[in-house]
Amino acid sequence: GGPAEAGSSGGSGRPAAGSELISTFDPVKAIYTYEVYASKGVSKLGLVSQTWPPDPVCVSEVPTASWAEEQGVVVGDTVIAVSGVPMEDFMSKKEVQSQFTVRPLRLRFARKGRYTAMANSRVTRLGLTPSNLPPQPVLVDDIDEDGWADRAGVTAGDKLLELDDQDVYRMSPERFADLLRSQRPLRLLLQRAFVEAMEARMKRQENCDLVTLVATPADIPLGFGPSAAPPKPVLTDRIDPGTWAERSGLLHGDELLSINGRDVYFMSRNEFMEQLRKTRPLTLVFARKKPTGGETGGSATGSDILGQTGGPEGTFTVEAKHADAQLGFTPSAVPPKLVCIASVETGLWADRSGVAAGDELISVSGRPVSAMAPEEFQQLLRGTRPLSMVFVRRGAGGVTTAPTGHTGTSPTGQTDGRVHFTVEAKLTDSQLGLTPTAAPPNTVRIAGVDKGLWADRSGIAAGDELISVNGREVSTMMPEEFAQLLRGTRPLSIGFARRGGGAATTTSPGRQTDASDPTHFTVEANLTDSELGLSPDDAPPNPVRIARVDQGLWADRSGVAVGDELLSVNG
Repeated sequence: GGPAEAGSSGGSGRPAAGSELISTFDPVKAIYTYEVYASKGVSKLGLVSQTWPPDPVCVSEVPTASWAEEQGVVVGDTVIAVSGVPMEDFMSKKEVQSQFTVRPLRLRFARKGRYTAMANSRVTRLGLTPSNLPPQPVLVDDIDEDGWADRAGVTAGDKLLELDDQDVYRMSPERFADLLRSQRPLRLLLQRAFVEAMEARMKRQENCDLVTLVATPADIPLGFGPSAAPPKPVLTDRIDPGTWAERSGLLHGDELLSINGRDVYFMSRNEFMEQLRKTRPLTLVFARKKPTGGETGGSATGSDILGQTGGPEGTFTVEAKHADAQLGFTPSAVPPKLVCIASVETGLWADRSGVAAGDELISVSGRPVSAMAPEEFQQLLRGTRPLSMVFVRRGAGGVTTAPTGHTGTSPTGQTDGRVHFTVEAKLTDSQLGLTPTAAPPNTVRIAGVDKGLWADRSGIAAGDELISVNGREVSTMMPEEFAQLLRGTRPLSIGFARRGGGAATTTSPGRQTDASDPTHFTVEANLTDSELGLSPDDAPPNPVRIARVDQGLWADRSGVAVGDELLSVNG
């Protein structure tokens, strides 16, 4: 989130200019905080709490059609400040209730993204249906009305992170199912759906300015078309000539963050559409990408594309214009996985621009694909134009791609003959399990890796050089900043470089790279891997390459990608 102009429907009014309401998201603690403003016209807040200072003031009920409901307050939100005064400064229920009658009133709330639910020995059925089994992400697909999960505040879309302090992702499907069915007492750690949405938004806004626009009662219609409705990201997909949107300078691709102080993510589809159609005055806050410069003036075609960026040989840049609604290619996966082109449709933009099956997509609109959230990546391809994309072609100019990253290209674009790869630590990876040899500005290599922890599971090995953290070169960091990032920041994207010599090293469960040729790797399917989830493009004696990888199956989990060549089976 970011700064958002205040105001709401229902006559709550707006603070004076310069006193914007603030919403923030802490990705480490997974807490969303926001402010609401009650003007003199608001008689009752509609907030019910069963607890008061010195205990936290937690919302236990929000009456229908109340001011609090209009502002998006929900059960479970906690009041953390009243008109700028922290709740810790209030000593009694009487003090707080007295402040709640003051107008104008500014309230700050916290909404927890992760929470614990405990099923005791009397709970026979949890009353929830999981969407998948490990090692796939497990979301709550359905909730039984008035069952244990419903009464515990679990909602559809929440993600299961842990069962009895055990990481769900690392469980076998049988162990997971058995714990849900019969283990009591059972402690569940869950994460609200908004956490990943806010993390994705933060990444999208890393290079953005905030733009505030105001529509008056005369501005009907607004004259722009949203790309989607909440809870999906809302981008400007169409701007009608001669309307408010064009006169206000709204740009294609601007992302709508808030309407009259309300975060659009937390709006229902109906409320969102009703606000845009009928509510005036209307204060809209957008995030707009900062100009990057050096943009090309059209789509590359045919032989013009290779080497167009001036980067490593084999890379090329193509641009989709406003008229290129259909890109005409199918990606093999979504970030953070390696994204290659699985197929290209004849006659459409990708085909006309010279994009081919097997090409790897490495950046979109100047942002590395590996740093994107899946939702952001898909939204950019689907709805953002113009769109500049950088690809690398396997085999072009001798450039190849290692199983876990690009071979031979350092973060600055210089060739150094090493294997470069990037791995990401998620919110649940509290312990990285690696020991660096030094701190910046010295060269940082890995001295040791703790077995079973994140670094070991991610294929990091002693001797690997740590070269970047969250896209920044380690050599530019202060020692304290470097240590703090490793210790406390999640998610965390870490770039490594590995020299070609030495013994084979494990890069993922059941997978090994050949140190004599890091573009070769071996994966093993065990007895439980009945479906490999890959489709070859031909059969021997012709070369056999991978034409398709099914998401979530063995090949996908093992890092096999479209375009990989199958060299041997069982030796």
